[in-house]
Amino acid sequence: MRFNGGIRYDYNSIYGSTVNPRVSAIYKLAENGSVKLIYGEAFQEPPPIQLWGGWSGRLANPDLKPEKVRNLETIIMCRSGALLQELSVFKAHYNNVVKEEAENAGKRDVHGLEYRLRFSAGNFIKGSADISGFVYYTYTKAVSSIRYNHLTNIWEDGKAKVGDIAPHKINFGVNLPIRDKFNLFLNGNYVSEKSLYLRNPLRSQNRKLDSYLIINSNLVYSLKTFSITLKVFNLFDKEYYHSGVNMADSGDDFEHRSKGWDNSLLPQPGRTFMISVNFNY
Repeated sequence: MRFNGGIRYDYNSIYGSTVNPRVSAIYKLAENGSVKLIYGEAFQEPPPIQLWGGWSGRLANPDLKPEKVRNLETIIMCRSGALLQELSVFKAHYNNVVKEEAENAGKRDVHGLEYRLRFSAGNFIKGSADISGFVYYTYTKAVSSIRYNHLTNIWEDGKAKVGDIAPHKINFGVNLPIRDKFNLFLNGNYVSEKSLYLRNPLRSQNRKLDSYLIINSNLVYSLKTFSITLKVFNLFDKEYYHSGVNMADSGDDFEHRSKGWDNSLLPQPGRTFMISVNFNY
């Protein structure tokens, strides 16, 4: 059994002082396993752009207070041969949430879990190092204590999903050494369907972002002092979008004037190539 503890003290000429503890307990189950329990607190001061960077298209508020969070997490780790597995369950509670309109409003609760698997195996190509890889799965649910009413254009009390956070995400990758000169790495990123942010006008139309799967590749040719790398992002040229930032309030009606400054949807790059050359001397 092992215990760790720490305290962070900050003093700010505007907000005063704050004390944030962090404690953990680690219990070793067996030679290749352990359980961790971690509790921590933190604060995030508002960015200067929201404190003093206002103009006709962006609000600012010098009276903003720091955002605070309390986080509790349990982690189970287990190694068995060439497999390393990790499962974590977490819950975070946020107070004085700093919204995009430069306001402190409401609370947010985020909980979920993450499973991680790393592995290695013998290579089917003779004279090559072992194959290695990983698979990560994440489930996340984020709930706000306030919601945005698109009919009245005001925030009001009432729980709602925050949006912009996919409930399910999977990242995976495989590294394949080929003899002593080549190395091929393939990785993928799957993101499930997700709701848009509370303030996004497309949410009132029940619009959601579709799920997508992106595959990337990385091929390296190496000599003693020289290597060349070919990277291909979005290998299958998948068309997909990310949700907009800040208020994301422009909408998608391109026949009329935009509703705001920030795009509601952001198109992402298609298939992209990159070549890099490295010398060691």
